[in-house]
Amino acid sequence: MLGFKSVVLAGLLTFGLAEDKFEYDPLSNFRPRNITGLGDFYGWVGSYYNATAEVELKVEYEYMTPKNKLCSKLKNKTTILKYDAVLSVLERGPWNAGNNSMIFWLTLMPQNPTYNVSDLPTNFMSDGRRENLTIPIYSNDPTPNGYWRPQENSSWDKFNFTTTQLSNGAYSVNQTLGRNESEPFSSWANVTMPVCNSSTHTGDYRLVTPNILSYYAEDWDGYKNPELNMQFDDKTANLTLDGIFHATPYMRLNSTKTRPAPVLDGSAFIGYFSVQFNGVLDAYHSDKMTLKESLPTWQRTVGFGNNTANIGNDQEPVEESAANMVSGSVLTLMAVAVSFLALF
Repeated sequence: MLGFKSVVLAGLLTFGLAEDKFEYDPLSNFRPRNITGLGDFYGWVGSYYNATAEVELKVEYEYMTPKNKLCSKLKNKTTILKYDAVLSVLERGPWNAGNNSMIFWLTLMPQNPTYNVSDLPTNFMSDGRRENLTIPIYSNDPTPNGYWRPQENSSWDKFNFTTTQLSNGAYSVNQTLGRNESEPFSSWANVTMPVCNSSTHTGDYRLVTPNILSYYAEDWDGYKNPELNMQFDDKTANLTLDGIFHATPYMRLNSTKTRPAPVLDGSAFIGYFSVQFNGVLDAYHSDKMTLKESLPTWQRTVGFGNNTANIGNDQEPVEESAANMVSGSVLTLMAVAVSFLALF
């Protein structure tokens, strides 16, 4: 009977420690889960920058149509779209596979209605269309297959880049995304542009920014590979992304008799896009970046009670709360176990 009791107590103790490990793992880039009001969008160690981002779209031609036949409403016209935006520059975790120095993604949100990104679910990127979000570039998938806390090496870098440190301490990434990059690196919500015929089309387009030479542009001598330029430090971040897009318009209800609206037209418009982001650090949600290293590193401050600018700084620091969680869980479990085993 003594052996049985020992096994039960050991099992419960292991369970308690495993539960605490799920809450916070110092080897992972996930933040503690006990920070009140943090939200899943800010669940990773790193820096977050806010800005109003601009996206410029300029149609060059319509697929399978002579280039000089582009309608007047699109020819030589530039559409400028504005978004509330957050650039997330984050520490790598054990679930990231690849050699890049960090991971990052840019999230664009419609300005009306406004978004509270803290309310977004963990799979905001994979379910971005439902949320009406655009992620024009992401270097890694934060939740591969939609899973929170993915397995080790389960998410490969979407493309490779080199990070260099400038003389002022800031970090710089300048990268051409070549045609050998087979993984998609962007996800776009619908965009609004002029249409050639407003009686048959809504003005909404499904937009794709291919990182390989699409058959839509195979005969286009104006094709160029996407270009990424990014600089960031402990105060500001700037990002520019240039490339090509192809967009397919949506049709109105009265222009189709057999399918519900909106439906995608068969036509495709090809052109250039440019994303401009000039942001400032969101100190409330950001860990403290160290500029003393050749590659970006962070001191963990969010949830640790060591930075008054952070969310939840007045809460119990994670080191203490983790210890209390372990001891509290273990004591509770042991008390239950002892009471249970006393019956034998």
